[in-house]
Amino acid sequence: MAYNWKGRKEVELRSKFEGLKSEFKYWIGQADPAITKDPERRFRIHSSQIHLVVNKLEILSSRIMRFMQESDADEQTFLDTAGNTEALILGVHRLWGFFRTKFTQRLEERYRRFLAVADQLAWVCYKPFQEALYGVDSNDPRCKQPPLVYFNGGASPFAMVREVAFEAELVPGESLSGPFSRFLDKLPVPIIGIPWHQVDHLPDILVIAHEVGHVVEEDFRLKGVILDNIGGLFEKSAQSLESPQGNTPELPKPVDRCIAWKEWASEVFADLFGCAACGPAYVSTLSDFLVCDPERSLSQLRSSSRWGDYPATDLRMQLNFAGLRELGFVQDAQRLQEAWLVLVGPVRHGAFGHDVPNIVHTLLRSPLASLKRSVADVLPALTLVDWENRTGVFEGIDQGRVDTAEARILLNAVRSDYDNAPEKYLDPERTKNLVEKVHQRMEEEINVRFGTAQQRLSQILLTPEDDLSTKQEADTLFKEFRAAVFRLGEYGTAR
Repeated sequence: MAYNWKGRKEVELRSKFEGLKSEFKYWIGQADPAITKDPERRFRIHSSQIHLVVNKLEILSSRIMRFMQESDADEQTFLDTAGNTEALILGVHRLWGFFRTKFTQRLEERYRRFLAVADQLAWVCYKPFQEALYGVDSNDPRCKQPPLVYFNGGASPFAMVREVAFEAELVPGESLSGPFSRFLDKLPVPIIGIPWHQVDHLPDILVIAHEVGHVVEEDFRLKGVILDNIGGLFEKSAQSLESPQGNTPELPKPVDRCIAWKEWASEVFADLFGCAACGPAYVSTLSDFLVCDPERSLSQLRSSSRWGDYPATDLRMQLNFAGLRELGFVQDAQRLQEAWLVLVGPVRHGAFGHDVPNIVHTLLRSPLASLKRSVADVLPALTLVDWENRTGVFEGIDQGRVDTAEARILLNAVRSDYDNAPEKYLDPERTKNLVEKVHQRMEEEINVRFGTAQQRLSQILLTPEDDLSTKQEADTLFKEFRAAVFRLGEYGTAR
């Protein structure tokens, strides 16, 4: 009996291709409460994120099937191209792997509740800008998916916005970059990475607000207007912004300082966004991330030869203290600033220090072109009443009887409790218990968000995706993908 090599290989490849389809079907099911067998429905708020990524990848997988059919000629041709087909299937798996590893963290008992709380915090910080542009509970297909939070080994939190390149699952010697740059250069869903050890220290979670600020700046195209507002500040107020001590290399002219502030604009905006979103608790959290010895703070003073992405650490903290004052938290700004100065002492920033109140006022109060409202208007800060009630809120969390489900209020209360008695948080069970209680209380808001996610899901399923909406564009994308995969090795004649 003749050995049917072609038939055996065809069964193998089709099984592997069906496995890719099954992988996508599994995750779509996980996000659908009507299908999933998960009693906690933990992916229900991620339905639009999962569908968006899978929809993009199915553009590639559908064309893999066509490639298999086109290769299904004589036995020799089919066998020669079988390795290429397998590599294409694995290539899609590798692209999906970038996102899959982040979703699967929510399946681990140790991480799932913390990530649910983190995702909800990111959403309540992001949502006001979405609503300001597209309306409350809007089904506008231009609405975007909020950022996805995940744990990683980075020492500090970071954000990867939609327009930033990402890497497929890393395989030694087999990079998928290069010819396939168009897909990799456009992250479908923004992500926020936080350090692994943060799962054991809930009080630091508010720093996520800073990273959401970066996502908001990118998603709503605010960069240009932020730079224009800074430039306008220096143009209109050149005389008042002259240094009281005159201009020297250490005290640069307004035009030079304007360049510096524009270099720092994204990070300054993200910090002030954090102030507006989470008030004094954010600034307390940030100070723990930035705390350093006085000598190091002095060594960070910037110059025109290298402004860097951030202001010097102390200047950055002065911006945040000024941000709190601008938002009405005057006493808390004074309290936090005094505590900071006890550690670092007075650090002179010359004319840059003179700029701080104007920069803060400009970035918080100037209208943003696309929104026609300021950050402080779009993202109302926690009210002084909310902040003053934080002790009572924390007692309610601890005793399971708190009324509010608002993520920022709950997490501000936790941060305040930590500031008052940090030694209590040496107990490893304390954060675990607090995460469970905060998560339980947030369920009400998470369920509301689930309804919004379902609305967005219907739009994703009905609306073609941006530049991949035409057959021609999709075919071009697949050709780029195939070129990237085929250059990785020596499988068959097509490579």
